[in-house]
Amino acid sequence: MATIDRPLLSTDLDGIFRPSSVAIYGISDRTSVRIAENMTVAGVPFYGINPTREEACGIRCYPSIGDCPAVPEMVVMGVGHGRIEDAIGDVLSIGGRVGAIRDGHWQTRQMPTATQRRDLTIATAGLDALERDLKARSTGAAVMVYACGPEPMLAAVAKIAAAYGWPSQVSVERVMGCGLGGCYSCVVPMKSDTGGFHHERSCISGPVLAADQIVWD
Repeated sequence: MATIDRPLLSTDLDGIFRPSSVAIYGISDRTSVRIAENMTVAGVPFYGINPTREEACGIRCYPSIGDCPAVPEMVVMGVGHGRIEDAIGDVLSIGGRVGAIRDGHWQTRQMPTATQRRDLTIATAGLDALERDLKARSTGAAVMVYACGPEPMLAAVAKIAAAYGWPSQVSVERVMGCGLGGCYSCVVPMKSDTGGFHHERSCISGPVLAADQIVWD
């Protein structure tokens, strides 16, 4: 019988966990101090990309990623969602690797990009179709609505299903730090019998949960 002496899936994550050089695209003293501290490793070149600054967080800045002395192996994106697509394209165009996109920058008051407007149109059309379908069905038929995706969309699905008296289950998107129920990073507020709410660990009780029992607000 033949044996396999190597993993079937070969995944090289050294570029993320042990990069030979790093950069923050859009580095600033206002938003990047903590992550710059975490990324600083003795002997590992660190570049800042900011056309308006010569230095930020103690890191020398360059006007563009192409101006860096070398192509950084890992780049953390620190720009808002209005610039993220162009920034990623800029990094990839010189052979760089995007290692992380900082989540907080997606929650800004900027106008959505063309891609986000397109996705919003598709999502809205899907919700409208769901509402028309549920409205047309007889309440005597057995129907369960299932949904997965961004939580604002899940909340909208739950609201529509409840409005027409149909049960729904959703797969929530929460960061599961340990996946074993110990860290409580993935808790979801759920309605209690007493009228209040309690937190359920989605890694243990979910991630699929009864949508009408989730406290969405």
